[in-house]
Amino acid sequence: MKKAHFTAEKNVRILLEADQDPIAAVAKRNGVSEFSRKYLKHNMTNRSGRLCLHNANMAYRSGDYTEALRLYVEYLDLSTYLNKSILINIKLTIKKLKSSKIKNVCHAESHISALDYFYNHLKESVKNEFDVDYYLKNNSDVKQSGVDPLDHYCNHGWCESRNPNGEFDTAWYLDTNSDVKKISINPFYHWIKFGKTEGRLGKPINQLVLHARAKKNLHRVKNNIDVNINLINKVDIIIPVYNAFEDLVECLTRFDLHTPEYSKLIIINDGSTDFRVSKYLSEYAKNNESSVYINNFDNLGFIKTVNQGMELSNNDIVVLNTDAFVPNNWLKRLMAPIYNDRDIASVTPMSNNGELSNIPLMCVPVSLQKGTADYIDEIAAQFDPIENTMLVPTGTGFCMAFARRWLNKVPKFDLIFGRGYGEEVDWCQKIIKLKGKNVLTGALFVEHRGGASFGSEKQSRIFENSKIILNRYPKYDLDVQATLKADSLFGIRVSLYFARLVKEQSNVNIYLAHTLGGGADIWLSNQIKNLTNSNQSAVVVRQSSDSSHVNLELYGDHGVTIGSILIDEIYDYFSLLRNKRIIYSCLVGAYDRFAIIDGLLKSIVHKNEKFEMLIHDYYIICKSYTLCDTNGRFCSIPNIKSCEKCYEGLSPSFDGLYETSVTSWRAEWKKRIDQADCITVFSDSSRSILLKVWPDLKEKISIKPHEVVILPRKIEFQNNDLPTIGILGNIGYHKGAGVLQNIAKISNGRVKIIVLGELDPKFSNENILVHGKYAIEEVSDLAKKYKIDRWFHPSIIPETFSFTVRECFATGLPVFAFNIGGQAEFLTNYSSGRLIEINSTDEEIINCLLTIA
Repeated sequence: MKKAHFTAEKNVRILLEADQDPIAAVAKRNGVSEFSRKYLKHNMTNRSGRLCLHNANMAYRSGDYTEALRLYVEYLDLSTYLNKSILINIKLTIKKLKSSKIKNVCHAESHISALDYFYNHLKESVKNEFDVDYYLKNNSDVKQSGVDPLDHYCNHGWCESRNPNGEFDTAWYLDTNSDVKKISINPFYHWIKFGKTEGRLGKPINQLVLHARAKKNLHRVKNNIDVNINLINKVDIIIPVYNAFEDLVECLTRFDLHTPEYSKLIIINDGSTDFRVSKYLSEYAKNNESSVYINNFDNLGFIKTVNQGMELSNNDIVVLNTDAFVPNNWLKRLMAPIYNDRDIASVTPMSNNGELSNIPLMCVPVSLQKGTADYIDEIAAQFDPIENTMLVPTGTGFCMAFARRWLNKVPKFDLIFGRGYGEEVDWCQKIIKLKGKNVLTGALFVEHRGGASFGSEKQSRIFENSKIILNRYPKYDLDVQATLKADSLFGIRVSLYFARLVKEQSNVNIYLAHTLGGGADIWLSNQIKNLTNSNQSAVVVRQSSDSSHVNLELYGDHGVTIGSILIDEIYDYFSLLRNKRIIYSCLVGAYDRFAIIDGLLKSIVHKNEKFEMLIHDYYIICKSYTLCDTNGRFCSIPNIKSCEKCYEGLSPSFDGLYETSVTSWRAEWKKRIDQADCITVFSDSSRSILLKVWPDLKEKISIKPHEVVILPRKIEFQNNDLPTIGILGNIGYHKGAGVLQNIAKISNGRVKIIVLGELDPKFSNENILVHGKYAIEEVSDLAKKYKIDRWFHPSIIPETFSFTVRECFATGLPVFAFNIGGQAEFLTNYSSGRLIEINSTDEEIINCLLTIA
């Protein structure tokens, strides 16, 4: 206990000694409620917060359990992520007070239960990546003690800078990510839940320290970009040609249309076997006297051909493939970074097929419909070509600018790479050794169809030439990985991807979702799967671990891209989409949920754009989104006076800003609800609950039950000597774990209870058998195996829809549930459905379960 006390007191002291506005910078980051921030401010002002835990411990030791409980609960409002030893001590305090009539014991128990649940959630989140053998091998004291290694890491190990596996460095992660360190969150948990998707590394790559992703994604310019061309030398464009006649014609047509006269074109026909190519180029050269045309009788390969062109130039150069199609005003934007910074040696534009320059996901090519590229480039042209560049270990030669001052140092591609692939990597790596820079520009988009000029031998060339690259530049792959992680142009990739969706997709679904898993998340995963299977894209917006950011998940033919943007930038990005359908799924856990919603709603400017709200829970009615009161029971939505009293007693949550009363909470939500085109509920029960709060929504609400795709098969009723009750699903407190524990305690051998799924360990009982994970297809066989003759759905909350009840019902066995919510609504219609009064005693529940008429 002494060690736990020291660790927690130290954490409180760190909060008190924060450099910059500890209330805003620390409490806000910690995601505590308005109530907690006021309390934190009071304690910081009076410098007494650090004594809170100490005084609680002293009160406990002296036997003053009432005062200990009061101080412990106050301390909980200061720290979200507690040492479990402290929770154990508080539980002992509550146990001492159980027989006393202390008003806030139930409140405290509920509070502790929530925190205890979080601790178990933390363990569940990290256990799959926690390496038990590694931990015991590197921590002999833990091995000798016999304690559970995962418990030790979650409880003590991370505070002592111990590592959970060989891929994560606890101390380094905290030192590298100061925002994580300030909030005292378990760093391994943070990395798994948030850090990976935000591009944070779990440990240094060969001591390579990556800078945090640049947050300034948008550098818009209101006027057209106009680089002063009189201050620069001429630019020579080299186009190597090998067959691909149709691409060649399109390439040169667009080149003539969009390229200024000051540039010089060098076209080299590298022994094309298609006779149309040489004929076309001969005619083209006659009509373009300023161009240089070379016709190689033998095929020299890409590298020798480009080197031919380089030898003919004393100017800056652009190498352009025949399957790359330039847009309007392209050359000025491509060359701008070179003329702005003498250290820049090469520039590559954004593309659909340009390796590191791909949108929206680097190194994943996509095909574009006709006309899409020009529209994407209209958006790219709005970005400042000077500000929006990104350092890369290599450019890509489909459309790549080379600065003459650096070509003078490395004048040609290395012939060791044969007929092509890897030569631009080698050139760029040589430049980096000479202290030069290679960049991408986000201000230009060039379509590239990829591979047409060089036949079908691409893969074999890549394989052989990669060996040369890795031999010459051992860190190259690591540098590429680092670039993928620290994508400072992520915001621009999002903007250009949205432009593509406007052009190629009739509407785009944008989902507002939480990060907590569960039924709403399973529903969303299925929705996205259905969309992508039908070649549609989707965007999911979730709260980031940084309260000022949201994570964007972009789903499409590229797979999935995940990155973060500022909440304040939501409008900037989503206003680019002119065909969106915004769907509120659930924002429980979002720090500033209204700012997220408002940013999206503000972006709706076209008549065909819609805002729909789905009611997966009751968060819009109360921050207790299950509608459980301070006693952990369904509140039934009483009068507003009772709601206000209950609201004041609810435990401060972990997910950010809250209104000071339930009245203001509902008023804020109503502002957004009124902007919805429709509100979808999944049961009449949910509709009734919403209308109890807002009767005026009657016409806006529609009922659309979920489609249940997979159901267990029907089985025969087994008349057992001992009634065997089946419980289907993962059962926590709200799903009825406490009910099961209570009836198991008093069952006295009258029933057997089988849980097909997981049961919260806090509610385990020797009379409850827990099967563990299962698949829907296994339910009927498992029911037969365990001789289940009836089902009980013990959820104590009004569910908006219950898949589980329908799965139980499909087996043909009797199904029991409490008379609330969507679960009761479904069972009422069938003779095999049996409803139990929600306020029944444990004995009454057992008697109901034993009765099958």
